[in-house]
Amino acid sequence: MSKLLSFAKGLAFFLLIVLLSASLIRGFAAVIPPPNQPSAAVQPYIPESQEGMQLVELSWGVLNYKPEVIEVKAGVPVRIKADMKRLRGCYRSFIIRGMGVVGTFTDAKPYIDFVPEKQGTFAFSCTMNMARGKIIVL
Repeated sequence: MSKLLSFAKGLAFFLLIVLLSASLIRGFAAVIPPPNQPSAAVQPYIPESQEGMQLVELSWGVLNYKPEVIEVKAGVPVRIKADMKRLRGCYRSFIIRGMGVVGTFTDAKPYIDFVPEKQGTFAFSCTMNMARGKIIVL
């Protein structure tokens, strides 16, 4: 009888852990946006201009780059400066597809400069495509 009682307690404990885990996973999934879609509340980041350059501060957001959406003007140089305290690993490698922009943020050079020539919406990401966003050239 004691073996049956012990088994029942173990089974009840196991089921409790499974239910709590499922509840937590489901709760987290409800707040994390799908990987290729920025959340609906994302507003485009409009960089400040300084010395004829559009300056963008790139950091780490919620499982993604922050900002996720950047608006820049065509023909005006852009400097994307990385928050080196927050960006780690592959997030320091950076690509803007369709524009030919490829670079790596380093402690010695924590920025990437380029001039957007053509208008449109372009995807940017780390080289592993784990962090993503888009840049809108007006």
